[in-house]
Amino acid sequence: MKINELMEQFINYAVHLERKSKSTTDQYKTATRRFQSFLEGKYRKIPEVSDITIADLIDFWIHLDELVVHKGTSKKKTTKLSHNTKIALITTIKTFFKWCKLCKISCLDYEMIPVARQERNEICYLSHDEINNFFNLAKKEKQETIRLRNELFFRIAYFTGLRKGEILNLTFDDILHQGQFQVVQKFKRKRTVFFDENSKIREIALQLKCLYNLKPKNQIYYHEDKDYVFLCLNDPQRGKKRERGGANTVMDKYKKKLGIKRKVTIHSFRHTHATTLLERGVDLRQVQIMLGHATISSTQVYTHISESKLREATQLLYLE
Repeated sequence: MKINELMEQFINYAVHLERKSKSTTDQYKTATRRFQSFLEGKYRKIPEVSDITIADLIDFWIHLDELVVHKGTSKKKTTKLSHNTKIALITTIKTFFKWCKLCKISCLDYEMIPVARQERNEICYLSHDEINNFFNLAKKEKQETIRLRNELFFRIAYFTGLRKGEILNLTFDDILHQGQFQVVQKFKRKRTVFFDENSKIREIALQLKCLYNLKPKNQIYYHEDKDYVFLCLNDPQRGKKRERGGANTVMDKYKKKLGIKRKVTIHSFRHTHATTLLERGVDLRQVQIMLGHATISSTQVYTHISESKLREATQLLYLE
C-alpha cells in the first residue's frame, strides 16, 4: 500500500479514534508531510510502505539536518530545525510504523528505528523587574486593542503559569468569572486555575471585550465558534483565534526592545511563576497541582531556586 494513503489513515485514526489534541495532530501532520515530501524527492515517486528501510530513516535525518525553514511567521527570516524538533518528527514517524504493525501491515519494524536523546533545555526565568517591563512595554502600543491584548497575555502567563497553548485557548467566558476557571490539559485532564484582583486579569479582559464588541472602528467580527480572548487583529486573519507563531513574534519583538539577549520564551513566564511560588514558601505539592503536572518529578525542576536564596539558607546553619 502507498505510504501517503496509510499516513492519511494514521492521521484520521489519531484525530477521530484516539482523540489526540490539536497540537499533537498538527505535529503528526507536519511530520508525515515532511517524510512524504522527502521520499518523493528521493524515489521520484510515492513508495510502498513495505519498501521503506532504516536507510531511508537515516537519510531523512540527514535531510532534516540540512533543512532550512521560515522562522515563525516571517517570510524573510530563515532558520534550521532544532535538535528536539527533529527528534519529535522522527518519533512521529516511529509512531506511524507502530500503528502499521498494530494494523497487521507489512512494514519496517518500529522497534528498529533509533531515536536520539532529547537535549534538556535550560530553565530560563525572568526577574520581577523584567516581568513588569513586559507589562509596561505592552502599555506603550499605539492601538488600544493591541495594548490590552498583549498586556493581558503577559499577565495571564505570569499570574497563572498557564502554557502558551492553554492561554491561546481561553475564552472570555473562562476568565470573566470571579477569580477562577478550568483548563483542559493532555489526556482530557482538567485543572482549576486561580487568580486574584491584583493580577488585573479580569479588569483588562472586560476592557478588551468591550473594545472587541462595541467600538465601531475596532469592532471584531468573530470567525470562530467561541469568543476567544486572543484574536488576530490584522487582515487577512482578523477575528480568527491567534496562533502560536503570532504570540512568539510579539515575544521576540518585546525581548529585542527590552534588550534581553538570553534564551527567554513565553514559557519563561511559567518558569518564573513556579520559581516565585517556591521562593515564597509554597509547598512543592501545591505548586505541582497549580501547574497541572502529572508527577512531582516534573515540578522538581523548579527547585533550583536563586543563588541569593541559597546563600540565605546557609546562614541558618550557625551553631549556638
